[in-house]
Amino acid sequence: MTGQILWKESGILRDREELERALDSLRRTGQEMLPRIDAQTPKEILEKMEVENAILVGEMITRCATMREETRGSHFRRDFLKMNDRKWRGNIFLKKAGEGMSLAFHPLE
Repeated sequence: MTGQILWKESGILRDREELERALDSLRRTGQEMLPRIDAQTPKEILEKMEVENAILVGEMITRCATMREETRGSHFRRDFLKMNDRKWRGNIFLKKAGEGMSLAFHPLE
């Protein structure tokens, strides 16, 4: 399910509206699906953990894609068609922040 959300709303061609829909879909999936998964066996527990991690990684990818307001390589933003080295030549770092995450851009020197 997470893969479908990312492919449809955060795939090769992206824009802010689709990325925000992807974040909302990932959030809803986590809130609605995860509590219903009754994991009893080690295999089921592992599968539930994989779903949790897929949602988390999907959120990380989508948040970074939303923050980077340019087109670069395979990251193609329909709402920002050109590469912008002046503003975006660098890396986005994610950090755990309480229950969520924080993002920070660090330009290359």
